[in-house]
Parts: sequence; C-alpha cells; structure tokens
Amino acid sequence: MSATFNVSAFRLIGAAVVLASPSLAAASPTIYQFGTTPASTFTGNFSVSVNSAGSLIGNYDAVTNAGGCRTLTGTFGINPPGPPTNQRIQPVTVTGSSSGNIASVPAGNYRLVLDAAAGTVTILGLSVNLIGTQQPSFPVNATITYPGFRTRTPNYTYFFLAPVPLPIGTADVSVMTATQTAPASGPATPAGGGYSFTIEVPMDLSVTAALSGTANAATVSNPVTVTGTITPGAGGAATATLSFTQTGTQPVPPSPTDPPPAPLPFDLPPPPLSTGPNAGILLSLLVTGGTTTINGTSTLPGTGSARRLSDIAPADEGGDGTIDGSDFIAFINAFAIGGAEADLVGAGGTIGGDGTVDGDDFIAFINDFAIG
Repeated sequence: MSATFNVSAFRLIGAAVVLASPSLAAASPTIYQFGTTPASTFTGNFSVSVNSAGSLIGNYDAVTNAGGCRTLTGTFGINPPGPPTNQRIQPVTVTGSSSGNIASVPAGNYRLVLDAAAGTVTILGLSVNLIGTQQPSFPVNATITYPGFRTRTPNYTYFFLAPVPLPIGTADVSVMTATQTAPASGPATPAGGGYSFTIEVPMDLSVTAALSGTANAATVSNPVTVTGTITPGAGGAATATLSFTQTGTQPVPPSPTDPPPAPLPFDLPPPPLSTGPNAGILLSLLVTGGTTTINGTSTLPGTGSARRLSDIAPADEGGDGTIDGSDFIAFINAFAIGGAEADLVGAGGTIGGDGTVDGDDFIAFINDFAIG
C-alpha cells in the first residue's frame, strides 16, 4: 500500500498552523548571515616566554660527523681525551621570549538574529581568523645558562659565570582565531535606520606559535564585550559591524616527556674574548613553563542577507532539492522519536537545537515547509 500526498494541502495546513500560533502571527525574528569584508581590521600584539631545561652535547658522530664538535665536562684539564669522548653537559637552562605587533585583515563569518518586536539581537556562530592570510614572524631572544665546560674542534672554554645570549630563531604565528562558544543576546537600540547593541559574548582566543620549529598552542577563554550595529536593507540585504577587544594570559604547558623531543642542532657562539667558528652542539630541552599573552582589537564590518531557518536547518529533510511529502514524513518520524533531526530551535528562538524536541521545533518546521 502506498500513500499519496498533496503538497499544496500540506502547505495550507502549515499556513494554518502559522496563523493559529500567537508567537508566529507576530513579526518573527529575522536571521542574518554575515561574512566579513576586506575593510575588517585586527590590531594587537602577542608575547610568549618559555623556560626550558635539559642538556647539551657536541654534534660529533664517529660515522656521520667525525669532524664535529666534542664537549668535555669541566673548565680545566690536561691532555683531554680524544675521540670518541663526547660528554653530556648538564644541567642546562634556556629562557626564551618573543613579542611583536600584528596588523591584519581578518576573515570569518557570524550570524545575527534581529527580533525587532522584542528589541533584541542575538549573536551566533562568530568565527574569525584574526591574522587572515598572514603568518607573522618575530625574532626570539634567548639566554642559555650552563655549568662550565670545554669544546674540542673548535677549542673553547665556556665558563659558567655569565649566561650567553642565543640567536635561537623566530616565533612564527600560524594560528590566531576568535571563536564564539555559546549564543549571546542583548537589547537592540534603534539607531540611524538600524540597531546598535552591546553584548557579552563567551569566546575562545586561540594562538599557535612555533618557537624554532616547536609549536606551542594556547587558548584564552573569557567573556568579551562586543559592540555592533545592524542595518537591514532592501530585499533582505543587511550590513553590520562588530567590534571587540580581547586580552588574556595563558600558561604554556610543560613538554611531554614521552616521547622525548628531538635534539635541537645549534651553533653556539665563541665565549667572550674568543674568536673563531661557532661550536656545533645539540640541545636536548624540555619546556618547564611559560606564558602566552594576547591582546588586540577587532573591527568586523560584514555584508549579509536574511536567511530562513530552513537555510540552516532545512525543511528538505531528504536533501534532494525538493520540499515535498517525503520531507514531511521524515520530519514527523524524527519528531515522534525525539530525534536530533527534529531539534531545530534553540533557547529564545535562536537557530540550532537546545537538546529538546518540542512544539517550537514543530512550528518552525511547518513554517518553513509552508513557504517551501
């Protein structure tokens, strides 16, 4: 036995449900999807400091680098042993830091739900790559502290009295993102043909910076005060601007000990008052701690358009591009068992499920089904 469905009848039924519902008979909230424009800006800075401890040893290898540097413990000795003696020097500590300013064109998107009747704006799904196409790079300043030791090939004596500055490389920022972690709403104030608002938005600011090839990631989570405007236009078009300042400090976690990090090849400059080539050594270090500090201001003008709920939680349940009786049955089946596919409406009428399948979800689906 097969059933035949009159799509027009279903649309009339849907329209009747909409008219019968007091919450939908009034003007419903309008959902706008925005993408940032090239006029968006991020200005700020980041700094990172890292402490590490470990050991060093010459890069001599009897097979692959027989002419390499060897290290010997102590600062005095007569007739030091020759190859293959290559002694590990420990403990060694290295303190490094890097900082710099960033000015970029961020890229991302966000949604605004404007409820003119209730006088509210809701921010949803804010996700922005703050550095855009850039990958800023800053020099790392570091110092190394060690017990006294000697080297052979070249022949130097390094006394323990003073830390040695190291040109250890660069800090390369590969990730800097701002991501909203939960919907946030606030009052909408009429202003200049549109609305202005100030909303506290929970947000993660994440940064990944590689120091001399070793990546360190940090995320600062805190509420951020977002100010903005939204101006609806003709045909569902709209413009908006969001602005916010983020700041925070996050600890750098210690390095995992298993597996141990690979030794870092390094050319150690000659000791003070000595001249000659650098001494080739291998640094074996574990990060013991540090901090990453991030702050900056983002201004995100966006252009967008009004979206139906069905653009984000489609009434086209089958995904075949046609809204018909099979989509209605698919939704009803999901609704009957409380399935996630039927959870369309979040708290306060926002987009996205709230973990409960109820009448709000049913009315939202019927509304979208009725208008196709």
